[in-house]
Amino acid sequence: MYRKVEYKSIFLNKIKLHSRGLHLHTNLLTNILCFSNLTFILLLTFIFFPLVHITTDAEATITPSTTSLSLSTNIISTSLIPNNTSGTFVASDPSTISVTTNNYTGYTLGITSSNDTDNTKLVNTDDSSIYLTSISSASTPAEFTANSWGYLPSKLNSVVNTNYLPAPTTTATTLDATNAANVNANTYTISLGTKVDYLLPEGTYENTFTLTAIANPVTYSITYDKNTEDTVTNMPSTQSGTVENSDISLSSNIPTRTSYDFLGWCTITPTTTNGIDSCSGTTYQPGDIINTNKTAANTLNLKAMWHAKYTQTTRVRYEVAGADGTYGSYTIVDTQEVLSGSSYSWSTSQISDFDTNVYNSASVSSYTVTGAKTNSVSITRKAYTQTTRIRYEVANADGTYGSYTTVDTKSVKSGGTYSWSSSSISGFDTATYNSASVSSYTVTGAKTNSLNITRKSYTLTVSRNSTYISSVSGGGTYKVGKVVNISATAGTNYKFTKWTQTAGTTSSFGSTTTASTTFTMPASAATVYANGSIYYIQGVTTSLCPSSRTLVYDYRDSKGYYIQKIGSLCWMTSNLNIAGGTTLTSATSNVSSNYKLPSSSLSGFDSNTKANVYNSSNYGGYYNYISATAGTSPSSGNATYDICPKGWRLPTSANFNTLKASYTTGSALTSSPWYGSYSGDISDGEIYYAGSRGSYWASTAGSSTYAYYIYYDSSSVDMYNLDKRRGRPIRCVAK
Repeated sequence: MYRKVEYKSIFLNKIKLHSRGLHLHTNLLTNILCFSNLTFILLLTFIFFPLVHITTDAEATITPSTTSLSLSTNIISTSLIPNNTSGTFVASDPSTISVTTNNYTGYTLGITSSNDTDNTKLVNTDDSSIYLTSISSASTPAEFTANSWGYLPSKLNSVVNTNYLPAPTTTATTLDATNAANVNANTYTISLGTKVDYLLPEGTYENTFTLTAIANPVTYSITYDKNTEDTVTNMPSTQSGTVENSDISLSSNIPTRTSYDFLGWCTITPTTTNGIDSCSGTTYQPGDIINTNKTAANTLNLKAMWHAKYTQTTRVRYEVAGADGTYGSYTIVDTQEVLSGSSYSWSTSQISDFDTNVYNSASVSSYTVTGAKTNSVSITRKAYTQTTRIRYEVANADGTYGSYTTVDTKSVKSGGTYSWSSSSISGFDTATYNSASVSSYTVTGAKTNSLNITRKSYTLTVSRNSTYISSVSGGGTYKVGKVVNISATAGTNYKFTKWTQTAGTTSSFGSTTTASTTFTMPASAATVYANGSIYYIQGVTTSLCPSSRTLVYDYRDSKGYYIQKIGSLCWMTSNLNIAGGTTLTSATSNVSSNYKLPSSSLSGFDSNTKANVYNSSNYGGYYNYISATAGTSPSSGNATYDICPKGWRLPTSANFNTLKASYTTGSALTSSPWYGSYSGDISDGEIYYAGSRGSYWASTAGSSTYAYYIYYDSSSVDMYNLDKRRGRPIRCVAK
């Protein structure tokens, strides 16, 4: 705090009356009376006394804080001697007063009396009723009246003064007021003047006056500038006043500006970088103490410093379920005002209900804020592996499966759909296996789909291919690859012959001669036929003859022969091959009594009366005419008996001519439906023309040595009547 100091110097001035005259004496006493108002005070007590001369200097200097004020005086005593009865005007030598100060606004020099009651008097200390009266108003020395007095300051109200003034009062009279510091002393003078006569009683007359030098008040002015065109609230009002001490407290108001933080006050205009004000002058905070300076102007224009807060906005959009790369609308999830220069970041962890099972985490990387910014974040959906594996049902083991094989692995985002179908497998055997699929589902996590690929089921129809089969079993619905037991039962006097998948063709599976067998279910519906025949060819009649080539068996040796109805006859369509040495009986052969065939031999075939037989592995049996007719060999007409099975006979020449009319070349006869062979013939122990010619015995005899036969090569068919001795194959017809 600034201190207020008073220095007082007391001057006693006594007037003593003697017969020799009147003297004025000034005596200086210096005393510190108080510390206030930064004031220097000189107390002057004027006392008249005779013939005393005293000179003294008085000086006082004070420097509280930065301000100093000094006041000094030089007091001279002078004898005042009246020289006539009416009184003579006399004046004291002037007292010199010096004042210096570094106070910025200067000082005020004033004079006062100690009281208003006696200030107009110089009272005789020996007799208080005797006194000198002060002049009533300013006047020149000539205007003094007897026994009156006054004082003469060199300045009055800062103007040069030449008049004597009436005594001061307790209210200060201003002698001078400066408005600036002065290092060099300002000097003033004060002297007393009086007019007395010699009749005035002798003694000491006195009164006390005070000279006061007061430092002029130093004012201060503190203004506050918001430093923006924006609206600012809570701005401090201008502070102004007089400096009475060294400390001034700034306003504690903290200005408020939208989107800014207040940083403090700057004595100069701040500079702004990235929204942050900085001060190259002196900075203050609200409520700070400012040390004022009385040697200079105390004017401050404080400018607000601001720290911008920029809005940082984060918005997110979510990837649409099942539409990879497609996003919905943005939604704001965070809005903050962040001080420029501070960092900002955001992450999905700040969303309280963020579903980490559905979405991938996302964030805004930390960055330094330099302005308003909107961060747009795309939230992608999590991807999960969807695996599909399959296993195939094992063939012929319904409900049993092999090992799993992975057929599809995909990464699908949460919320997307996944499905799979066996149709996506290249080469998937749709004939063998049922299609399989994973029903479309919404992906919520990793998943493995396990599928069983079942085998398709097809209908197996087991059918009788002829009336020779009385019953069949095994038909039904079966899976592909299933081994099915099927069986057939032939009718009485009939024989199961083979299984076929197409009527009349060779079987494509298993044994063709076993009535009970297995059938592996193909990748399609299937029909199998149980084929039968008259067990013995001996039971076939023309009316029972099949219309297609059918296998039957000879009761005599169980050899099979194909038969088929051609035209009006039931023909054997394969060559008879009854073995040489076989004894034929009427029970099974077309004979009237037992007949034994000669043993098979290629030699012979050189006699029309001797029977010969040769059983060939390629063409069946070769028989000469006598053996063919079971040894009867008629000379004409048709043989009644022969080696054909019972109920069958050798065809007549007429029968062959009928056949020949329809099949005019050997190529025709060797094809369906007769299936003749180029077996040639045997003569004298050799086979001739095998592979190029064919011939078959008719039952018709031309003579005792000749008989008819059909003959053909690739381009012609003829009937001949030649030697009975030659060996030829035989075909029989049903009777």
